[in-house]
Amino acid sequence: MRKPSKRRRSVGKQNANVWRRRKNVASVSHRFSVGDHVAWNSEAGRVSGTVIKVHTQDVDYKGYTHHASPHDPQYEIRSDKTDHVAMHKGSALTKLAR
Repeated sequence: MRKPSKRRRSVGKQNANVWRRRKNVASVSHRFSVGDHVAWNSEAGRVSGTVIKVHTQDVDYKGYTHHASPHDPQYEIRSDKTDHVAMHKGSALTKLAR
């Protein structure tokens, strides 16, 4: 049986660096246009679809208010497989090649 290491690890500094990296990623502008082919993660796995509308003002959708602005729009997307319509922020989307 191995003895536990007496060396202490500093986790706080590592977590601060991870947070800094994530913060920088989140500040990247995600801009998409109508007709762009995009993908996102859902409970059922990776889904792809086409942007059908860009919302730059708050919009009520399926009983919820989705907050949007010209600097942080919401994108209405139609799924390729099911024709289901979903609404997502740009940070949740990845642009795909057609």
